Amino acid sequence: MGKLTVNLLGQSQEDTAEDEFELKEVEVVIAPPANERFEETIFSVTAGLNCIVTSPDGLITAAAREDGIIHIIDENTGAKLKTVKVSEEEINCLALSHQTSMLYAGEGGNYNAAGKKIHVIDLSTSTITNTFEGHTSQVNDLAVSPNGKTLISVSSDGSARIWDISNERGGGKEVKVIKEEGFNPDWKGYYIYSVTIPTDSTYFCTGGGDEMNKTTGIHVYDMTKGDYKLLTKLEGHICDIHCLTSSSDGKMLFSGSGVFGDKTVKIWDTSSQNADQWTLLKTLVGHASPVRDLSLSLCSRYLATGSDDKTIKVWSVEVGALLRTIKSPQMTEVKGVIYKHNDTISSASTDGKVRAWNLGTKAQDPLKLEGHTKQVIAVAISGDGSTVISGSRADSAGSRANLRVWDAQTGEQKALVNGDTFCVSAVDISKDGKLALQPQFRVNDNSAIGQPPSLDNTVIIWRLEDEAKELKKINFGKAVGAVTFAPNEESLFAGGGDYKYDGDGVLKQYSVNNGELIKEFKGHTKSVRSLKTTTDGEHLVSASNDKKIIVWNVKSGEKVLTLEGHTKGVHGVDLTLDNSKIVSASADKTAKLWDFKTGELLHTFEGHSSSVNSVAVHPSGYFIATGSSDETWKLWSLHPPYFLLYTSHDSHTADIASVAFSPEGKSLISGSFDKTVNIADITHHLYLLPLSVQDKTFKRDCNLEEESSNNYDWNNTETMTLLKQRPQSLHEPRFDDKSQQTLAHRAAQNGKSVFLTAVLTIPNDDTEDDSEKGIMGWQSRQQNAFIPLLLRDAQNRTPLALAVTAESGPVVKVLLDLYNLLLSQTYALPFTSLNSFQEIHPSSLFPLDELNLALSKFPHLGIAFLSQISLNTSGDHLVQQGVARHELGPTARLIVGSTSRVPQNFWKGTLKKRDKNGKVPQDSGVPVTAKFVPLKDIAAPNSKFLATVVEACNMTRNYSVFENEVLATIVQHKWEKYVRRKFINLMLLNICMVIFMTCDVLLESTLSQSEGLFLKVPTAALCLYFIKVEAFELISAKSLLSHFSNFWNFLDFISLGSIVVAYILRFSGVDDWATLWFAVALPLGYLNTLYYMQGFEGSGQLVRMILGIMRGIGSFMLILVVCMIGFAFGFYILYEAGPGEYASAGGSGNGEGDIVDGPYGMDTPWMALFSGFLLLLGDFNVDEFNASVSFGTTLLLFVVFMFFINIVMLNLLIAIMGDIFDNIQENANSEFLFARAEIIIEIENMLSTSDLKNEEWFPIWLQVLVPTQSDEDNGSSDAWQGKMRALRKTMTDVKVKLGSEISKLKTKLHESDAKREKAEMELKEMLTMLCEHVKQPPSPQDGEGKP
Repeated sequence: MGKLTVNLLGQSQEDTAEDEFELKEVEVVIAPPANERFEETIFSVTAGLNCIVTSPDGLITAAAREDGIIHIIDENTGAKLKTVKVSEEEINCLALSHQTSMLYAGEGGNYNAAGKKIHVIDLSTSTITNTFEGHTSQVNDLAVSPNGKTLISVSSDGSARIWDISNERGGGKEVKVIKEEGFNPDWKGYYIYSVTIPTDSTYFCTGGGDEMNKTTGIHVYDMTKGDYKLLTKLEGHICDIHCLTSSSDGKMLFSGSGVFGDKTVKIWDTSSQNADQWTLLKTLVGHASPVRDLSLSLCSRYLATGSDDKTIKVWSVEVGALLRTIKSPQMTEVKGVIYKHNDTISSASTDGKVRAWNLGTKAQDPLKLEGHTKQVIAVAISGDGSTVISGSRADSAGSRANLRVWDAQTGEQKALVNGDTFCVSAVDISKDGKLALQPQFRVNDNSAIGQPPSLDNTVIIWRLEDEAKELKKINFGKAVGAVTFAPNEESLFAGGGDYKYDGDGVLKQYSVNNGELIKEFKGHTKSVRSLKTTTDGEHLVSASNDKKIIVWNVKSGEKVLTLEGHTKGVHGVDLTLDNSKIVSASADKTAKLWDFKTGELLHTFEGHSSSVNSVAVHPSGYFIATGSSDETWKLWSLHPPYFLLYTSHDSHTADIASVAFSPEGKSLISGSFDKTVNIADITHHLYLLPLSVQDKTFKRDCNLEEESSNNYDWNNTETMTLLKQRPQSLHEPRFDDKSQQTLAHRAAQNGKSVFLTAVLTIPNDDTEDDSEKGIMGWQSRQQNAFIPLLLRDAQNRTPLALAVTAESGPVVKVLLDLYNLLLSQTYALPFTSLNSFQEIHPSSLFPLDELNLALSKFPHLGIAFLSQISLNTSGDHLVQQGVARHELGPTARLIVGSTSRVPQNFWKGTLKKRDKNGKVPQDSGVPVTAKFVPLKDIAAPNSKFLATVVEACNMTRNYSVFENEVLATIVQHKWEKYVRRKFINLMLLNICMVIFMTCDVLLESTLSQSEGLFLKVPTAALCLYFIKVEAFELISAKSLLSHFSNFWNFLDFISLGSIVVAYILRFSGVDDWATLWFAVALPLGYLNTLYYMQGFEGSGQLVRMILGIMRGIGSFMLILVVCMIGFAFGFYILYEAGPGEYASAGGSGNGEGDIVDGPYGMDTPWMALFSGFLLLLGDFNVDEFNASVSFGTTLLLFVVFMFFINIVMLNLLIAIMGDIFDNIQENANSEFLFARAEIIIEIENMLSTSDLKNEEWFPIWLQVLVPTQSDEDNGSSDAWQGKMRALRKTMTDVKVKLGSEISKLKTKLHESDAKREKAEMELKEMLTMLCEHVKQPPSPQDGEGKP
């Protein structure tokens, strides 16, 4: 199979495959792994197939041909089991009876009376046992009720007929005929195509339509009372409804259309008990031809659809996303699909082929352990998973059976034990694999002593180290049928009976050390066949041929429970690890599940066709395996709905006598009469299970992460291995978990950000280009793994909500990063039908409420996320269909709301310029690009999105996020649609109030009382109106503190309060105080008009600058005030201690200056503060220093004051204001939009209920039309205002840093050079000393004169 690439981002990519898939521009295709067996043709005939039906266990498939022949197929082998010639007419539909014993076939053909019968075929004899007649035209669909008592048929004659089929041999009678008069009273050309019955059989549904699409819909009928009353009609399809199915719980209905119409699939919410309240949930768009069949996965999370467009599509029911499109070059129109429980889809098509599509990965071939020469009876595996032991029968009477020891990893035989026994009927092995138990059953030949043969029945304990060595032999006295170690391995249990297993059952406990009998348990009436102890060793469970299972108290030896229900001998028993449930296997072909405490029978597993010989519980406790004489082993879910997961048909060729799971749960060991032991890798089958199976693995990996002292590598965990092979596991919830939480939910809830990061960065090993690895690489290959982030649990929470609640910032960051990625992706691109256009996209399901929550709790992360999202342009091709150029207005951006995400030809007809004939000139307008805001309901009145963003900006003091085109679009839309008009009205009213109040105050003395009322009444009325507005804002505010922390709200409160107090004082006759309050109210009222100037682009930026400067110099002003107070009080002390008067410089001519009063403003400390302010402005007189206690000290303090305050502080203020101005100028537009956003929030709080329902003001989606070259056109110098200085400053900072780093490098180089020179000097000195030492003459002490 060739490599497939995925068109996920709307880019052009190649498809090199030549078989299963066809990659289209309008859909996403996921390539299966390279080793996957994806398509397999299991049956082929010459005539076209019309329909397909499969038995519940998936073993038998029936396919109906156009020539009236039905084939019964073994789907695992593809063998044709039976062929039945039913009719000369086409077979249009099939249905199986409840017990798969009878097959119902409906005739088809033309729309005349040619085919109109329903035939009943007995599958055991392949004969037609009955024929139902009554329809006057072809039978289109059949449905059998889950209880098997009712058959419903629908026909092109416009009727639905109910048949009683409670007779097991195919008999039946017509009970009711329903003519659907609700749609077309004349019944001309109206056909009923489909029928479905949910599991609870409370209702059934029919779907149909006519050729003109005038009458179409789904009828729902009551089945509880027998009168089949019409409950409701579901209308939504615009054409005929060709197929129906329902979820297993009856809470969802699925419908597909149609021969004459829209070719869509619709999902209906049928959870309400009142059928009139059923509603349409989703519409799945993607097929290009009529949808012919629907099939739902057992968990109701995936839907398979077959169509005349020759494709099969697999959808996520919860998200409504297309997961896979399946297509084969040879496959023609698909007439039937069946979604099986083992993740396989079967299909029937008009090319006469039944195909099986394996959606998972292919399981590995089992490891075969060969060596036994006779039937293998028992297998066991050690607790560490390293060793497997198996026991077999003897070759012939009197010969020896053997026990073989195998390496579980390689399959190599480690030891062979030829026991002196006829049959190794049971085995067990210790946890460390060093000890083994083997029963010995031997017939002693006593002819030499003239005695009849005798039986030797013992239990042998073997040591399995280097070579098998017999440690102890325990005489049991009867034939041993079962052995097991106690959990502490200090004792063992053995059970059995007589030679033919018919006598009384014997059950005993022995000491492993000395072989002595400890206890005997009496209660079974026939031989004991299987034993299992609880993990704490307090209880023992035994199974016997007497059809009973007994739970024993080990300490007392007494019975605790006796479980009865099997109809034949019980051959196997096992316990879950938590000891809560017992599972048993019996010769009655069933396995049963029991409650350990109460003994209640919880479920019976039916499906084997012969004796079930063994049963084993998976270490996870979530499913079981059964081995049977029908040569198969099966995997079953151990939790509701207890379904069959997998059947192995090719692992053995004879009876399977024993099965066991490996300790880690990855393998299943099976022993068979075909003389082999198989170790099957069941990992593939585990991946077919929901999260419940992987729950234990994930928890174990989480515990290992917590125990790890270093960074835990999630990429090499079992959980990650699972996700790489089957990404769907990330969003499959547990069947037994009512919380409906997925693995993604749990990871988010537990703060596993590293795990989620690892999931999102799994590399794509199939590509050599590094750019294709990581998040994008993996998503393009397995994008359905990201669906869980859009799913909600039972409490309607996504993983993001759980992460926010857990206050896990790292997880929130990871999830928001992924959401940003999702908003630019499309899972199922649009398909244009006759009357509608719909695009399925993650943004339709984006949890806007939880984004608001994240913004509130983690404002910095939320703003970072919002800064990255952008307008989506995937609808640009629609503009090319409708209009490529447009006469845009002066704003160069046109924003309009819509009800669809990307409506077809939305902009067509919006051009303003047209010629005389009403046509659009080709060169009219400018080139445009269509975009839209990729967040559903972001402009809705109840979204609270804009208010949350404003709050987050205030918390972080970061307003640059409003430069983002998405937020700018939202602000512009709201402002232009309804806010500007209301805002201007408010501004005019405020100006009127201030003008009326000003005239009233200034003209109070010149106007009469009656004339003054003309000014006072409007002022008071307007003041009361604004008080009402302020009250509405206060009510909607989160808290008083948050409300009044806003400067304009505080100013409103003070201004309106001053006006109210002033008028109350005036009407009370306290004119002096009233004058004082008016003196305060008037400037506050005029200052408040600045708020309204914010709304306009020119003045708004200036107002934001003023506010920004005031915020920016707050710290400076505090320092300045502190310094001013210090100097002012210093001057006051000097003057307070002085004479209080001084001589002026001029005087009266007598040579002395005139004596005047003390300096103005130094009488009190408070006046000293005011005088200090005057000094700051340069208002001083040096002569006044004579009035202080010391002229020199005062002069010195004055000089210091002038230098520090006027020179240092004021110059610092100028520099600070310059930087603040640059920063504000740089973000002037974002600050302006932020101010507008605040205005929008205030206006929305004032809207009426009718205003909030205005769909034009509050659309579901926002569509945007912008000039294609807008980015270049906007590159004027205005866009750089305030940024050049910031760039220069940044460049200077970088230069300084680089200079500093270069200096450090030079210093290090100098130090290195110095060290090198020093080392060279030391080396030279050493060489010199060595040379001198060599040249020295030999000393006399050297006997041979050697140096």
